[in-house]
Amino acid sequence: MAIHCERVSEPHHPIAFPPKYLIDNTPIFIIGLSIIPPPVMKKLPVYFAFMFTVVFLWSANASRTVTVVGNRSVDLNSTVSLPMLWVPSGTFTMGSPTTETDRQADREDEHNVSLTKGFYLGKYEVTQAQYQAVMTGNTDSLSATPSEWPNNPNRPVEKVSWADAQIFLTRLNAQQSANIPAGWAYVLPTESQWEYACRAGTSTVYSWGDDINSSRANYNWDGGGTSGNDFKQTRDVGQYAANPWGFFDMHGNVWEWTADWYGATYPTGNPVVDPTGEASGSFRVRRGGSWLSDGAYLRSAERAGPPGAPA
Repeated sequence: MAIHCERVSEPHHPIAFPPKYLIDNTPIFIIGLSIIPPPVMKKLPVYFAFMFTVVFLWSANASRTVTVVGNRSVDLNSTVSLPMLWVPSGTFTMGSPTTETDRQADREDEHNVSLTKGFYLGKYEVTQAQYQAVMTGNTDSLSATPSEWPNNPNRPVEKVSWADAQIFLTRLNAQQSANIPAGWAYVLPTESQWEYACRAGTSTVYSWGDDINSSRANYNWDGGGTSGNDFKQTRDVGQYAANPWGFFDMHGNVWEWTADWYGATYPTGNPVVDPTGEASGSFRVRRGGSWLSDGAYLRSAERAGPPGAPA
């Protein structure tokens, strides 16, 4: 399915805020990326895919009122755009209750999180077409078309590591520099920002409720990694219903990278304010599950383990 792009008649700005939204301190506009982690089946090749979210950073100590022009679309070239949706600041409960089926008791403790800065997030996972538009001509010896299933422009891009995603973001910031106000940037979302946008005001196992079936998301609902009746590969973005805030494929299709280093223990505080994860670590947090995951891995609170672990 073709990517839905929203265009506005007003002068183009990659970021806009809600009507009369007062910005003080340091608002963040996030552009998030998602990536598929190593699959569960060890005999299958390792696939990485990614979606992205953009964060807009404003200079500290700024205080101003900015008028929104609705959701935004960033033009990557003459034919490819990146639709983004505004996520307002707020407080939510992150993690899972002890009664939730399939919860990870060692890493999903419930805690309240307060996000004091609104941000924009990509409406869809980053597609092959979007990745190619940004990465064509890169000098880092990276393929601009690294998918296992090439020539599907509206499927999420694959075989992209966290480090590759950083190069993508660096190039995106450079290419969009004329349209980005001073002090703002495209970056990966934090883990808490990702779960906040995924839950979209819900507290259920998934953003649609507590059950899952093949009509809800692209995941391994039948058989193994290479057998059964599910799709056994990625699908075009936007094939399933959006969550309550309008984001697609937050559950399944491809795993999604976040900015945070993984830490099994969440930070303490009530609420925890604008958490950014561990100061260092051995791997980054991935969220959302993939086409190769069973339904438990698509839960809103699910946190991927070390690379190579079941996912």
